[in-house]
This record gives sequence, C-alpha cells and structure tokens, in this order.
Amino acid sequence: MRYIISCDGVSLGYIYNETNENLPIAAGGQKCTLDDHLDGTVDVTCGTNTYTANKPSDMGVGLFSAPELVSCKGTDLWCYSPIIDGADKSPITQMTYRENEGFFFASTGTHDLTDWNGICITYTSDTAAYLIMDLGETKNLELNNNLPQVTLKNKAPLPTERCFGWKAFKQPRWASPAISGNDAAKTIASFKIDQPSESNFNLIRIRAYRNEDHSFDRTCGDMWCAEYAEETVITDCGNDPVGVWKSTTDATSSVIWPAKLGHEFNPISLLPVIEIYNSVAGTFNLGNGENPYAKVGFDMSYNSDQNFDITQWGGFCITYKSSHDFFAELTPSNATEGQKIPRVLVPRSLEYKTIDLPWSSFSPSDASTVNLVNFVFSEPAGATGYFAFYTVGKPGTCTK
Repeated sequence: MRYIISCDGVSLGYIYNETNENLPIAAGGQKCTLDDHLDGTVDVTCGTNTYTANKPSDMGVGLFSAPELVSCKGTDLWCYSPIIDGADKSPITQMTYRENEGFFFASTGTHDLTDWNGICITYTSDTAAYLIMDLGETKNLELNNNLPQVTLKNKAPLPTERCFGWKAFKQPRWASPAISGNDAAKTIASFKIDQPSESNFNLIRIRAYRNEDHSFDRTCGDMWCAEYAEETVITDCGNDPVGVWKSTTDATSSVIWPAKLGHEFNPISLLPVIEIYNSVAGTFNLGNGENPYAKVGFDMSYNSDQNFDITQWGGFCITYKSSHDFFAELTPSNATEGQKIPRVLVPRSLEYKTIDLPWSSFSPSDASTVNLVNFVFSEPAGATGYFAFYTVGKPGTCTK
C-alpha cells in the first residue's frame, strides 16, 4: 500500500526510505509533523514513530535532448539563438530577461498562467541552476520566501530544453504555509533563475508548455542506431566488418564533445556521448586556417587504413540535426592534394530530419574507394555550430 505525505492539505508526493521502499506513514489520516533538514531528507513523526525519508524529485522532461536547435518564433516568450539566427538579430521579447536574475513580464503585478500548463526553457549551462516562481512581495513574505521551484539539473553544454508542468514546481522546504505549483501558477509576478556566481548560464528560449507533444517517432537504420547505445557501425567491410565514430579537424579547429570521451579499450571513444545524448552530438569551432574544417564520421573497418568498394550499398540514409549545412563525403585513405573526393551537400535542419543519399547524388558518383564516411563542416573562419546524428542505414531503412 502506498501513502502520501501532505502539508496543510498540499500533496508533497510519496516518500521513501534509503532502500526506496514506501513508508507506511499517515495511515488512517493520522497527523504527522515534518522536520526538514534542507539536504534532501526530512524526519517525519507520526504518533510515536519517526522516520527519516528522502524527498521525491521531479526530473521533468528533455534532460538530454541533444541538442535542441532553436529558430526563434513569434510565439516564444523570449528567444535569442545567435549561432543560428545571427549575432545581430534582436531577441524576441514578450518577456524581459535580466542576466543572473530571471525573466519578467512587461506589466507589473501578478499573472494567472494556469492556461500555459507549464513552462519550457532552453539553455546551456556548466552547472545546475534553479527556476523559481516569484509570487510577488506580499505572497513571498507570507510563504517565508519558501517558493515553488524546479531544478535545471546537470550540466547542459549543448542547447537543452526542459519542460515542466506547474505541478512539478515544489517548495524546497517542507513547512507551513505550503502552496502547490498549480496554485502558485495563478499568481506569478516573474521567474527567477538562481545559479552559482561562477557558472556560465546562457538562456536561449522560454515558451509556454501548453501540453505540446515533444516526442519524435524515429526509426533506426540497419547500420547504426544511437538508441542502442553502440558506437560501432555495421559496414560489412574487411575482416573486422564494423567501423567506429571518430572526428578530425584542421590544426586550427576543434570539436567540443558534451561528455568525457573514452573507455578502457579506447581512450577517445564517443560511446559516452552516445549513451548520454542518444546521438553523436557536439559543437564544432572552426579556426583561422586557410580552409578550416571539422569532420565527424565513421570508418569502414575498425582503425584500418584500407579502402573499400561500397558501391553495393547504393548510398545511405541518416537522421540528424544541424545548425549549418554540411557535406557528406566518401573519404579515401591517403587522399592527395587536389583529389576530387565524392561529396554531396546536406541542408541544415533544426528539427529531426531523415534523408536518403544515393550515390547518384554525390559528385563524382563513385563509391569504389572509401575509407571513411565523413560529415564535413567547412564554414568561414570563426564559425561555430551544433550537430547531432541519430542513425545510419542503407537507403530506405531510416524511415518506416
């Protein structure tokens, strides 16, 4: 049987002991008192029994939505995405954002935001932060500044969107007086963002939740799928018929990965990124070289410098997101300067996009001498952007 802890009639959720077992507290409507330690635990006394329990936490959605590439829309409450829309473009400002403070309405007073159903925030950050409901000076004092909030958990080096229904907002201290997130949403003056002073927090977008569906029904290609948490691509080439994901750049450029690379067998393995972000996802920064580039791709046979004829594939399909156009390139081993390498331009997409790339779309149309399939970013010096690759397969296998 499961029991709920409540304070002043406000449900605070189920509580658990150290072994995550439900505690039989408040059976039969018994009154309980709470001693909040402010460290994630609370002592609950019911009658003569006292239990130490862990508070529940709401993880929200979109914790690792690698990456959330945003093109600002007029329906956004606040939005500024300079990498995609250009550094000189003014932000959409239905609300006002003050760095290191939060975001505010143009009009003073409190606002009933019940019909928003919640809020979505897109951001990057190198630390955790808190999104706090500011209910106005009078209500804040009445609640002893014990205001409903959610945690923007974990580092978010790639643009990440997290959406929270109002019920996810909870007071950090279990004490009286109490208020639920749903009730607090009726009297919101502003939203505060609380982060460590040394953190690097970058707000990208705020929008109303309105119960929008954020799911995407992806299909896995038959060569590699990030959802399976594997780094090997089935190529059927050579004695070791699988390739692995890797990246190369010119001497002035770099690819920044959102997780520490490597495992015991391969110190530069991209598997940690794939496992966390369900994609090969990262940031490219192009330097000041004559022709700067960043390449992300996979080889035909694990760490082999041999070339293979993959004409029988007929091409391949990919599902991806990218802030910039890029080339799909069939790279031979030890290519010479001036050699014409088969490639095709792939358009940028801020949403999940699946595309078939038949060999006939490449110039020249030749898949007979291939060591690596690379995705090449070659913008002007100083360019930076985001990418994510979700699946690779033979033509037609990335879609239903």
